[in-house]
Formats: sequence, structure tokens, C-alpha cells
Amino acid sequence: SDINTALAAMAPTDKQAPAVRHALGVRHALATGNYFRYFQLYASAPNMGGYLMDNFADRERCSALQKMCRAYRPRLSLDFITQSLAFDTTEECAKFLASLNIPVLVDGQQPAVDMKAALPYAVAAMQKYEKVDIKGQIY
Repeated sequence: SDINTALAAMAPTDKQAPAVRHALGVRHALATGNYFRYFQLYASAPNMGGYLMDNFADRERCSALQKMCRAYRPRLSLDFITQSLAFDTTEECAKFLASLNIPVLVDGQQPAVDMKAALPYAVAAMQKYEKVDIKGQIY
């Protein structure tokens, strides 16, 4: 691909620049589906990189939420989700979850999400990001 060609043409000293190293880290995190590393890089983006990453942050949040629904049961605290998905506040995270129709439970404990009940909504949220090409292949 064009990215691999550009990487091969770069001098090793160019690859050590902080912004380039960050971009390569983001590329690797996206390629491997490592949402935890992606959101760490999102929070520490140099220069104006965070604004560029904003373009696909919601897609990665939906993907990460889907993985979290499968990995964590029965509940997951809203604080943990907020931190994992790099939201600034729990209110911002709750608003994002509400936009996906995922309820936040508050019953005397700290706010949490029932991950089993949230899974169908997380799967549905990811469907809007799937693209089908002319041959019917999903990518």
C-alpha cells in the first residue's frame, strides 16, 4: 500500500521524530484492534494530532465498547468505561452511551453498565461504520 511504500522510503532518523512515532503507533493500534493503546495515544497526541484522531474516535469507541461487552460481565463501572474510552468526563461518556441506547444503571452503587444487555446495542452501533464494496465484501 501507499503507507508501506512511504515507510520504506523514510530514513530511520525521520521515523524517530515524535509526531511520526505517534502516527506509527496509532497505525499499529488500529491495525491490531488494540483500543486500549489507541486511546492512550489519543490522549497524548502531539501537535494537533488529537483533532485528526477525532475523525475516527467514535468508530473506535463503538468497536472498543463491543469488545468490552464481550469481555466484561456482568457490569462495568462508568468510571472504567470513561477512562478506557478517553472521555473527559463521566457525563460525556454517559451521553455517548445514551446516543447508542445503552442505559447507565444507578442503584445505590456507582454508575455502571450491564454489559450483557449492552452488547446488542454495541453491535448495532458498529454496523453504521461497516462498508460494503461493489463485490459485496465488508471492510
